[in-house]
Amino acid sequence: MSKNLIKKIVIIMAIVALIAGYKIFNLNQYLTLSYLKASQEKFLILYAEHRLPVIAGYMGIYILVTSLSLPGAAVMTLAGGALFGFWLVGRTGRFICQYHRGHLSLFCLTLFIKRLGAG
Repeated sequence: MSKNLIKKIVIIMAIVALIAGYKIFNLNQYLTLSYLKASQEKFLILYAEHRLPVIAGYMGIYILVTSLSLPGAAVMTLAGGALFGFWLVGRTGRFICQYHRGHLSLFCLTLFIKRLGAG
């Protein structure tokens, strides 16, 4: 087996393991509006004491949930706006949109160049 194939298999296995862990441990119960509303006060206290780690944790979880297309991405977006405030989430959202737009542009450019070479 080539190194490239092994890397692809490892990445696929990691993605499958993350999705399986999400389902097995029933983590979707934490991504509902009712759960977030019930634990809002605890979260605000934690956020007041540890601002940067909470923001970093939220961003990491948000990126995982959205990149794996797990249910709860919309709830995470709404919760981020409600808990962190518009300015923080707005800046983060703008950064993520610009990041994905850049990747999409590179993907389209790569396809265009590849078709030019094949034609």
